[in-house]
Parts: sequence; C-alpha cells; structure tokens
Amino acid sequence: MTRLARGARGADERGPRAMARPPAASARVAVELAVELLDPSLAPALVATGARLGAQVRVSAGATPLMIAPEDTLAHVVRSEVLAGVDGSVDLETAASARARRALEGLAGAASSKSAAIVREEPDGRMSLHLRDRLPVDLGEPPEAAAAMRSARARKLSARLAAREVQIPDGAEARARAITFGPSRTLSDPSSRRVLEAFGIHAAAWRLAENAARAAAHARVLGYPIDLRVASPDVSAIDEPRFSALELRAPGEVREGFRAIAREVRRLSPSARSLGVTVSRHVPGAPRLRLSLERGTPDRLRIALDDAIGRRLTRPLVTAIPTDASSAASALAIFEGRDVLPDLDTASGRALLEVLVRFSRLSLVLADTLTGAEIAPLAPLGDSWVVLGTRLSVRGVDVATGS
Repeated sequence: MTRLARGARGADERGPRAMARPPAASARVAVELAVELLDPSLAPALVATGARLGAQVRVSAGATPLMIAPEDTLAHVVRSEVLAGVDGSVDLETAASARARRALEGLAGAASSKSAAIVREEPDGRMSLHLRDRLPVDLGEPPEAAAAMRSARARKLSARLAAREVQIPDGAEARARAITFGPSRTLSDPSSRRVLEAFGIHAAAWRLAENAARAAAHARVLGYPIDLRVASPDVSAIDEPRFSALELRAPGEVREGFRAIAREVRRLSPSARSLGVTVSRHVPGAPRLRLSLERGTPDRLRIALDDAIGRRLTRPLVTAIPTDASSAASALAIFEGRDVLPDLDTASGRALLEVLVRFSRLSLVLADTLTGAEIAPLAPLGDSWVVLGTRLSVRGVDVATGS
C-alpha cells in the first residue's frame, strides 16, 4: 500500500491565471476525489489545489492512500489521481498543436465522437481534461499533462499488479546459504552470480576462466562478442573499469584482455586474490541499471541508471524494499530515469519488476547474513533482464569460533 510521504511540497505558486478554476456550470459537476493522508497538515493545501484545478478533494480515513515523491507538487498528484480514475482511454483532440502532440505522444489516442475522456488544448496553450457531464480539469502545460498521464498509467498498472505474486524457486535459500556459508567476507563475481541465480535473477551466459587460454576457449563456446570481468573477493569491476574488458571479438583479443586485467589488478591492488575472470556474452542493450541494497532501519533499495550520461542527468531513487510487483511499479513511477525504462505493462517491463522483487526477497530471506548487495549493470536482453556484474557481501559464520 502506498501512502503520501511527509515533507511533500504544497500547492503550486504560479498565480491565479495559471491555476484558474474553470467557470462554474449549473448542469455540470466537478470531479471528486476521496483520498487518505498520513500528514493531516497537508489537507488544506491539497483541497485548495484541487479547487484551483477543477476537482473536489475530500480527505477521509479509509480512502485510497496517496503516494507522492518529494519533488512532486500537489497539483501533479491531483491531476494523476483524476486521470487514474478515468475508465477507458484518454484521447487527444485532433485540433491540438504539434507541441501538444509531441508531449503526449504514446500517452493519448485520437479523439472521436465516442471518446469519454478528451484532452483539449486551451487558447493559452494549457491542457485540460474533459469528461462527460463534468467540469474540465486543468492539466497544466503539455509537459505537466504528460507527466501526470505517465503517473496515472503507472498507478493503474500498480493496481493490476497488486495480486501478482512473484514465485521464488524452491530451495533458493538453501542453495544461497551453501554459497554464503563461511566467514564474513565479500563474494567474488562468480559466487555472487550464483546466489542471485538461486533466487531466479539470471546473468548473461557466462563461465569462469582461470587463465588466458581457458578464457579464449570459453569465448568460442559462448559466442562473440564477449566481456571479461575480474573474479576476485577483494576487487571488482564495479569500482574499477580497468578490471574489465568489453565487447571482445577474437581469441587474440580475449587472451590479451585477460592479461591486461591481470596486470591492472597487480598494479592497483597487488595484495588482491584473483580467481581469474568471468567470461560472459556481451549484451548491447540499454538502458542499464544499478541496484544496491542499503542496510539500515529500515532497509532500502537504491535504483540508479548505470551509464555516464544517466548518472549526470538523473538522481538515484532510494525506496523501501518492494516486496511485490505493485510496490515495485510504484517505486519506478517516481524514479527520475523512468522515461528511458520500458513500459511496465510490456513483457520487458514486467520482467524488470520481477527482478526488483526477487532482489528484494533475497535481501529479506538472507537478512541475517547478507550485509550488502549490488547489481551493476542490469541490462535488458529481449524481454528479460540479465546481470552483467554483481557483488555481495556477507556476515557469515566465524569458522574460528563457530559462532
């Protein structure tokens, strides 16, 4: 269940012209929303915002709880809730400008005489939602309307996914604990992959190679191009890109890539233990994500884009551990990088939600021993998502004391 977070911004401050309520009409009524708030002090601002937009907001216990990101305005929340309550599709009037059509592309269909919900462009360039026998609701400028429509779509999807259960493979905990058993330590990339695979989080096809010749042999079996990443409990390609060699296309490149990684490990971390490299099939898909577990009270999941541009343009999302597909969809709805992710109502989108849930379930099942977990990167492969690099750390059994 999602709820309104404390510390949300108040109503928009853009002046009476921008937020003017549509003229009253005796034969028509305003849209009404019934919501629940965790912070009662926000109620007056929410009600006032709804009035300015053309919607009546009624705050009551037991109604539908709201979720709002810290960067969202209450106007965005009201618009999203109104759009989420529309039965059927929301269509864009045919007379809309090219600017409006670009902003709402893929979010609204073409209006017809049978459309029950139509988005119209007003003379001042703002968008408004028109429902039968209802006063129009102000949706703001085209980018604001598009953002509200995306949030509404995510809310609808979240409701449909509420009953969707992600099944963890039988024996997952036993297989994972067999790997994590032992002293407190950081697991190598291969061992971390095996723990994730026990919970149904799959990696691109891979093999462990102890030397350059074995790496080239594995590459022939897996098929080119391939990636190499250091396999070590002490260092990781997640922290140091020079501990990896990507998109290699010939046996000679693979052998030289192995040697280059070994040289860099000896130069930068001479005391590091090395098991060799993981040889994996190169996955060219985008976007790439970075998931990490942040232990605390409560535990949190950190989601970020794992490319140089994405890291500069979007902030990571730190959210409560999503234990089901619905809460995972709600988290991604407020992630700043959501625009580059697949539609969550597609096969690829649903597969991404499953990975988030499985990663979270792993952290809960192994809460007593797992002290940290990272996937970097996680990349799309067809309709699935695969792990390309990972690192887990454990607080295991101290074999010296038996505790």
